[in-house]
Amino acid sequence: MTEVDHLVVLAGPSAVGKTHLIGQLRRGEVPALTEQFGLQPPFVVSSARDLKRLSQSAIETLVVHYDFLDQRQGPAQFQHLDGWFERSSTIDIITMHVPCDVLADRMAHRVVRSRNLWRREPSRALTRRIFRQAKKCWFYRQDARVNALYEEWYTCLSQRDISSKWELQSGSTEVTRTTA
Repeated sequence: MTEVDHLVVLAGPSAVGKTHLIGQLRRGEVPALTEQFGLQPPFVVSSARDLKRLSQSAIETLVVHYDFLDQRQGPAQFQHLDGWFERSSTIDIITMHVPCDVLADRMAHRVVRSRNLWRREPSRALTRRIFRQAKKCWFYRQDARVNALYEEWYTCLSQRDISSKWELQSGSTEVTRTTA
């Protein structure tokens, strides 16, 4: 089991900007966030689905790229994070928000890029990716469903003893503390 000194979870649905923000943090392009959360590179980055593959016995700072749309699994949907919460000394949860129309547009661009790739090299994996992206694009066009997804996430957080919860709005590098 890996022990973590500082766990930072960047959470939000696909296309909200988690990967982009991680890149900016690694390059030192958002000094306010880097300083506020003590994210001095190098730090370890993992997606939620790859957490089981971490082999280090101890990690100083672990940044988890958490797509809570992909992780939905019914009532136990967020429980796989609990073990990491228990093995971490300090936890910061940063929930990222982008308007639904922006999410849908970003996902539509991903569909177009994937379709162009498929035209050059068709494959079943690419076909499945295009289908998943198109479903997400459709999902994001329904504000009520996206808002319900965020509510599920905040309900999950409210049921856990995590004192440092933050929100990052679209286009901003300033986080605000949340009471969820």
